[in-house]
Amino acid sequence: MEIVDPYDKTRASDKFLFYVDDREVRQQIQHVLGLPFLPLDDVIDVFNDMEDDLSDAVLEVYEYFEKTYLVGTPGRGRRRAVPPRYPPAIWNVYEAVIHDDHRTNNMVESFHNTFQKSCQV
Repeated sequence: MEIVDPYDKTRASDKFLFYVDDREVRQQIQHVLGLPFLPLDDVIDVFNDMEDDLSDAVLEVYEYFEKTYLVGTPGRGRRRAVPPRYPPAIWNVYEAVIHDDHRTNNMVESFHNTFQKSCQV
């Protein structure tokens, strides 16, 4: 059985190479990646506004981001709607940037590691 590294598979794909070579595609993906820095109330509106200007190459990334990070999967028939796995309130860092707070939990992890080492005998 062959073990395949998904990262290597992605890097080798034509989509990845297209992202690297096409400035417009790269810029559109960077716009999506800039959403965490917008006010929380504006994230979904700005994301929806971006859809009109997307190239076909970015549409798959856009749909994945929408499903996983913004609105989830809508319900159909008897199937219930599924909320996004990571809603904007979790990953939005706008308030942290404005108030010069930490955007990650690296500080907590550092304290935990130091504390754990000090407790070892």
